[in-house]
Amino acid sequence: MKFTDLPIHARFELEGAIYRKTSPMLASPENGGAARFLARFVQVVPLDGQPRPAPAASKELVRADDVLAAFDVCYAGVTRKLEQDGLPDLRAALEAGREEFIAALAGLKKT
Repeated sequence: MKFTDLPIHARFELEGAIYRKTSPMLASPENGGAARFLARFVQVVPLDGQPRPAPAASKELVRADDVLAAFDVCYAGVTRKLEQDGLPDLRAALEAGREEFIAALAGLKKT
């Protein structure tokens, strides 16, 4: 859980020590000592029944066929423009790049 998500006065563990959040950016060790500044992004382990954060949502996966279909739409538009502008060298380079993209998408290494 991020430090910023803890309520004030919540107990938590950080680097093997127990602290209590005393302000939005300060925590005091339970065994005494100076308060410690903590950045908002610091990950802490909540204690005393504080709810643990929900697991991160899994990344949405996109099917390779859908990626290739979207790429082909882009590729078709670019090749039309290259033909109109009379740039055959760029079209050949684009075709080579397309083949590398498809090979990478298929999980193949092409050198």
